[in-house]
Amino acid sequence: MITERYRFYCGLADSEGNEVAPRTYFDAMDRLVASYTVFYTGGVWRGAHEKSIMFEVVCVTDVDKMDDFKVRAVASQLRLAGNQESVLATIDHCVEAKLIS
Repeated sequence: MITERYRFYCGLADSEGNEVAPRTYFDAMDRLVASYTVFYTGGVWRGAHEKSIMFEVVCVTDVDKMDDFKVRAVASQLRLAGNQESVLATIDHCVEAKLIS
């Protein structure tokens, strides 16, 4: 099965250095995406190390796939929810996956 994978990377501190609760991002994702996986990670933004959260959305059907407008909408809502300067969105095309039921 060929799929598409979308990842959204968000900081767990806002643009003013205040902590952002993961629930803030969950609420935004729940409004926009039916299913996703969450990874707690770390990153570096402009030379500063920070705790981060990454949301991964794997779309297994053409109906689920996101167009550029939807990717930008999700990233924009996450950016606003977490008071972020920016949110990194990546798209992997043609990821092979198997859905085991």
